[in-house]
Amino acid sequence: MMKVIRLDFCVFFIATTVTLVSSLNCSSCSLRVFDYYITPDKIPDFSYCTTNITTQKFCSLNFYSDDNRKTSKLRAYPNDGIEHVSVPYILAGFDVPKDFNGNFGMGLLYQCLTDNCNHPQTILKRILQATTIETYQPVPLLSSSEPPTCFTYNNFTSIDICRPSFRRDQSSRSNDSCSTYCVTSIRIDATDLKTERLCAYCEQQPMERFTYIDERVFLLNERTSRLQQLEFVCNSSSYCNSLENIRKIQQQYKIEFDFDKFDEKSAATMLSTSILGYFLLFYIVDITRVIVL
Repeated sequence: MMKVIRLDFCVFFIATTVTLVSSLNCSSCSLRVFDYYITPDKIPDFSYCTTNITTQKFCSLNFYSDDNRKTSKLRAYPNDGIEHVSVPYILAGFDVPKDFNGNFGMGLLYQCLTDNCNHPQTILKRILQATTIETYQPVPLLSSSEPPTCFTYNNFTSIDICRPSFRRDQSSRSNDSCSTYCVTSIRIDATDLKTERLCAYCEQQPMERFTYIDERVFLLNERTSRLQQLEFVCNSSSYCNSLENIRKIQQQYKIEFDFDKFDEKSAATMLSTSILGYFLLFYIVDITRVIVL
């Protein structure tokens, strides 16, 4: 009788484990504003967060500041994402509002795939320690009597999704002068998180919220980085939105992620987990011997 009971227990344990694979436990922290900028040395208490069981693809942690690092905002939640691939990554970047008043916006998005991997109490410090975000102040938009000539290009899969809300008023020829300003938009293709899509044009209706955005995606498994999004609005000179000029601008600031710093604690955790797994396996094997005997 004892042999049967132990065998049934083992089968039940295996079946339960397989069932739980399809769901994900994510930390859920409602959006909260902190009256200071969170740093690795000043991590708040996140005991108000809860855990949700979800069928979403990612557990997400979103951290940002829209007032030049005077205050912080943070939210953790399950997220299905728009990506067609399931890989853990960190998105880091900054933006400059069109009506610039000295305040930059900067943010971090962490997308992960294991239970409670997005809990800010355990992961936020590591993310902040590994991330460097320097900002850039572009030349203000000008009211000029001589409108600039814009660099124009598009390699989106459909020309209509380049900038759909502006397409009707867009100049399509590179030798057309631009009565308002020039725009370059670069976005990574969500199907593979690898291919960059570029759209450059003359904008006839000044509806942009930002004059400059730069976001990078850091793929944690591959330990590689790519440009996720860049938008640049200008009218300071002809072809101010050219790729050559954008590359010069990017040399004036940094958006970096140190994979080694991020993985230091993770590696230690994996080692202790492996040791625990070894002793657990030894214990199961020992029980099996008892059953056989």
